[in-house]
Amino acid sequence: MQCHVEPKIVRKIEGLIGCKVFNNFIFDKWECWEILRRDDALCPYLPYTQKLEHKTNLQHLLSVYKDIFLKPVDLRHGHGSRGIFRVRWKEERIVELTYREKESLERKSFESYEKFQDWLAPKLSKTYIIQQSIQTITWYQKATDIRLNMNKNSQGQWDVSLLLLRVASNESHITQKVLTAQPIKNLTKMFPGNKNIDNVKIEETLVNIGFKICHSLEKSGHHIADLGIDLGIDEDGHVWIFEVNSLPHPLKDVLDHSLTRPIEYSAYLALE
Repeated sequence: MQCHVEPKIVRKIEGLIGCKVFNNFIFDKWECWEILRRDDALCPYLPYTQKLEHKTNLQHLLSVYKDIFLKPVDLRHGHGSRGIFRVRWKEERIVELTYREKESLERKSFESYEKFQDWLAPKLSKTYIIQQSIQTITWYQKATDIRLNMNKNSQGQWDVSLLLLRVASNESHITQKVLTAQPIKNLTKMFPGNKNIDNVKIEETLVNIGFKICHSLEKSGHHIADLGIDLGIDEDGHVWIFEVNSLPHPLKDVLDHSLTRPIEYSAYLALE
């Protein structure tokens, strides 16, 4: 599966060809988080996340963390940063909001939480999650994150298809514009002043987390073979899991094996 299909149609296809429909469960952000947080091996890498129930828990978490993200649960509405809000609690009760408007980054400031809530409430008609914001390492004041694509290969085994450090075009992760993408082996060279950044150790950690995520989601009983994982590294060199996408959305400007591995895995299933 490379798109959203009604579950009854998937079940009908599986009734004809058996359990060979992969990516048969296109999970949303909260369903994925519920699975990952039950895995003790992954818990140290998960920022605090909960479902937005009412304005009270939003205010509480904003006061606790000072910097949070609001993300639509349904990935069809949150893809490409659409519908995502970054909320920061500044001094003197000023609330600063950052969000994407078409292709640009917009900012608004509110003199009180109440004014911020009045502006935001009508825009949260869909189900949202609240996630603690993590300050990742910055490159010339630009935010960074990690893209890890995992796919099953021609032997039916999970494999790393892509692992890149991405530098955003601004100081936030709200927009999908990427200033540059670098191999992980360039980390030490890009951040020479940070002794916590060791590209060999961090690459090993990232890959291990990737395999743990794959196996954790597989244990949920669904047939999954393609994942796009967004991670980040903070100033202490600690790795964080931001998001796991049901489909990796392969990159076309670099060597990304997630373009071809679904075909290889399909052949493996057909010949098995």
